[in-house]
Amino acid sequence: MPPLFTRYVDIFSSLITYFVRLGRHRQRVRRYAAALGMADTFWGRVRLYFHDWDKYLPARYYWYARYFCDQYSSATVVANFRHQADGHVFSNRHHWQFWIEGKTTLPPVHCQSMPLRDMLEMVADWQAMSSEKGTDPLKWYRAEKMGGRLYLHPQTALRVQTLLSRTDVDPREFVEKWQWIDGHLQSTS
Repeated sequence: MPPLFTRYVDIFSSLITYFVRLGRHRQRVRRYAAALGMADTFWGRVRLYFHDWDKYLPARYYWYARYFCDQYSSATVVANFRHQADGHVFSNRHHWQFWIEGKTTLPPVHCQSMPLRDMLEMVADWQAMSSEKGTDPLKWYRAEKMGGRLYLHPQTALRVQTLLSRTDVDPREFVEKWQWIDGHLQSTS
């Protein structure tokens, strides 16, 4: 363990590093969400401006910064981070965990269908994280789904799978011109 002064410098450095990292993540989410057509309306832009705002709350921010940017993570840091991360995903509409009933049990009792704008923000969030980590969001989605770590309503799962895997459909066209009829994606034109 480093001397106390050095330790405080490391913690302060992790707080600054996480501030930059979170800002870049939010920019990526806005960019991907704009490609999905979310920034076309005033309220869509407002919603994206406030994406992940609760990660700036002091207690949540501190533990996220310590977990992601501090080189000396302890069991206490991990436990507090998990508590704060649960608070974030269960209280924000753009996370699938918000839409499950029986939040304390996995598999959940029931998954509600996500509204389109929440699903699009979730997909944009996944795309932003994938670009930061250099991974493929579709491969990540399939691995999480098959591993029993991600639960979605069947209609939402079909929408997400289609949106992540179809390269022949422009995302804006997907939102504006495609409908879900009896569980199948169909063009309105």
